Amino acid sequence: MDAIRLLESRAGAAYWTAWHDLPITFPKNDVRRVPEHWRTFGTRKSPLSGSPRLAVNPANAILNYLYALLESEARLGRL
Repeated sequence: MDAIRLLESRAGAAYWTAWHDLPITFPKNDVRRVPEHWRTFGTRKSPLSGSPRLAVNPANAILNYLYALLESEARLGRL
């Protein structure tokens, strides 16, 4: 089990690292008002919580919302 957990941990780290520099596009009229740290996916870890909770950019906030929906649906047994 420890070896499996280690592999899963490494795979997760590689997965989220691949997202780090993913550009996030905004409408041209809005780009000048968009903070720089919103223009790429960045890290999954929030500086506010040290975990994915309390996202500080829209991409991670949307992921948190979608994961919450997924959890809700799974708990209700609709999947």
